[in-house]
Amino acid sequence: MQFHRYGRKSVSRTNAGVSMIATMLTLLFLAVFSAVVVSVITLSGNIGLQEEQGFQALYIAEGGLQYSPLVYNFPNYMTPAAVNLGIGSFTTSVPQLTAAVNNAQTTISVTSTDGFQLAPDNQYWVMIGPTTNPLTTSDVVEKISFTAKTATTFTAGTRGRESSVPANHSVNTAVMLYTWYPAIIADLSGSTGLDTTICVDSVALFPASGFIKIVENNENNSEDILYTGVGTSPAVCGAGCNACFTGCLRGVYSGGTGTNHAPPKLVMMAEISILTTSTGVVTGPGSGVIFTDDVQRRVQAAIMPLE
Repeated sequence: MQFHRYGRKSVSRTNAGVSMIATMLTLLFLAVFSAVVVSVITLSGNIGLQEEQGFQALYIAEGGLQYSPLVYNFPNYMTPAAVNLGIGSFTTSVPQLTAAVNNAQTTISVTSTDGFQLAPDNQYWVMIGPTTNPLTTSDVVEKISFTAKTATTFTAGTRGRESSVPANHSVNTAVMLYTWYPAIIADLSGSTGLDTTICVDSVALFPASGFIKIVENNENNSEDILYTGVGTSPAVCGAGCNACFTGCLRGVYSGGTGTNHAPPKLVMMAEISILTTSTGVVTGPGSGVIFTDDVQRRVQAAIMPLE
């Protein structure tokens, strides 16, 4: 008896074809998977490199904030060109007038209003002085308050605030920030005359040096004072005074003329500073990687003339 094996050869060929397709699909999957893995590793490496360069650019920018007050005079803390530092460079800038201002304009144009915050009276206060370099505390500057701002303008201004006088100001003049802090206050304990030591009820919340503002009902009689120390005993402050500001420069930025103040008067911490922006740059790695651009980081600080 004979047995005939029908279809065996056809089945064998079909299985071989399926195996070949499966092998090809497996190889294709492995190739794609390998490419994805390589791409992810490359991307991760480039992201890590950019992150590292970001930190480097940040440190360089911070270095710029330390550098400018040491090299340039208040308030002109702007670098004329990029300054090399480590593997990168930095530039610093301050708010400046982009157009001359006459003594009647109520809108001024500046390079940037970034960082200017509302003062306690809900207005933006600025100080603009002569272009003398350096600007000293005996120079006369103008205080101006504004009710609004855009990215590059202050609008609806009131000129010649407090005891200052409206004046003409040249293009590129630095624009300083002025404000005060009602949460950090003291009460005047005695008449000041033109004394360089000012007696108050407490200096607990005040820094070791800085600016104070003696507030009068008539704002033209208010006075900004730069002090260089604080005292907490009669040995430092004088008989009958247990707290005081010492080494006071009277009438700063208003010609150096002080005013007599009699209690009761509030003494507030004040701030006269220049908003300084430092941009740190680290050069990008160039072609061949995903992220080729330079990496930049920008920091800003309000720097007072005594820093």
